Amino acid sequence: DGPLLRVDAGVLNLSYDPGAQQVEMKPSTLRIGDASLSLSGAAGAIGGGRQAQPDWGFEVRAAPAVLGDPASDAGAVALRSGLSRGRFVASEQRLLIEEMRFDLAGGEIKLAGEVETGAKSGARLEGGFSGMKVNQLAAFWPRGLASSGRSWVRDSIRGGHVTEGTITYLSGRHLTPAQAHDRATEVRFVVAMEAENVAFAAVEGMPTITGPRALARFENDTLEVTMPESSMDVGAEQIRLGKGRFIGSGMLGAAPSGQATFSFEGPAKGIGDLLETPAFASALSGERLPFGLRGKVSGDAVVGFPLDKKIAVEDIGYDIKARLSEGVISGVLDGEDIKGASLDIHATSQAIEVKGEVLVKGVLAKVNWQRIKSDDAARQPPARLTATLDGADRQQLGIEFHEALVGDVPVEMTIENPGE
Repeated sequence: DGPLLRVDAGVLNLSYDPGAQQVEMKPSTLRIGDASLSLSGAAGAIGGGRQAQPDWGFEVRAAPAVLGDPASDAGAVALRSGLSRGRFVASEQRLLIEEMRFDLAGGEIKLAGEVETGAKSGARLEGGFSGMKVNQLAAFWPRGLASSGRSWVRDSIRGGHVTEGTITYLSGRHLTPAQAHDRATEVRFVVAMEAENVAFAAVEGMPTITGPRALARFENDTLEVTMPESSMDVGAEQIRLGKGRFIGSGMLGAAPSGQATFSFEGPAKGIGDLLETPAFASALSGERLPFGLRGKVSGDAVVGFPLDKKIAVEDIGYDIKARLSEGVISGVLDGEDIKGASLDIHATSQAIEVKGEVLVKGVLAKVNWQRIKSDDAARQPPARLTATLDGADRQQLGIEFHEALVGDVPVEMTIENPGE
């Protein structure tokens, strides 16, 4: 996206002692994004400057400060202290960062590495972090690097604490030939972490997903998050999620996208309420489960969407396969409930298909229904219930045929607009 670090403004208060070859930085101010840092420190020639090109050592400290925007969803991070020390090897045009440490309220970040500015330029920064809230990482995310990813972390993460994390930044000569060949840009930026008690909403209008543990890896333009188990509260119901995996692609660009795959299990009412939340209602264009549906639903889903707060219906894709068991649909046929429903449901962004078996007044019937995603009502086929009825079944359903008709009779019933 741009430079790794961009300083928006600053006032440096420096004094130089030519005899000692020492530079003192008196309290100075740098403005980097939402943060205003007060820095002080010193740098000087190592060995008294007797070499033709002496090395220079440096140490810079940061005073307590507030990082990030307190008004944002991520809030602000309290910086207790900061330290950066190392030396500049003049003969090699190489800056060695021996230690870079940020002590935060609740966590810390430690880095070390080197930066070359000569003919073979490049940079290497490696380190780790722990203790802070997951969404507070946005306060330290370089604005010039994967800004879309930074925005998604800032706006989507609702909770969670980092137990352990690592950072790697490589560019130029520090990339292996294979890495340099595979990358469109000569930069490799990797953040990997493990977090606990994570909560996030992938898109606006979607209920928050919570889980005890999550693993995340961000590498250049791809974000991958795995959550072995999690849950989603929808009203008074809870939907359990498993095998959760989220992939964010194109995070370096202006239009990143995401894809979530997961299994799910929960009460039919909870699934129905979920489909009526703003995010899903928009994607389904008003389609809904039958009113009064009860039972258990389980299945697998793949959902793709742009990582943006405002999402157009046509930008959402999904492939959901579910099974309804012990299902009850209230008041469908002359006020009677359909019970014992065992239905397989396949929903995509093009159509919804339902197949299975139900009990109508205790009589077994097969269901076949397809709903095409279209505003044209004339294109919508009716739901079909088929059964083979013997005399007892016909009596149970209150169906009267001519007295000469005996034995098994195949019957087909069609229902227009079954979702209403």
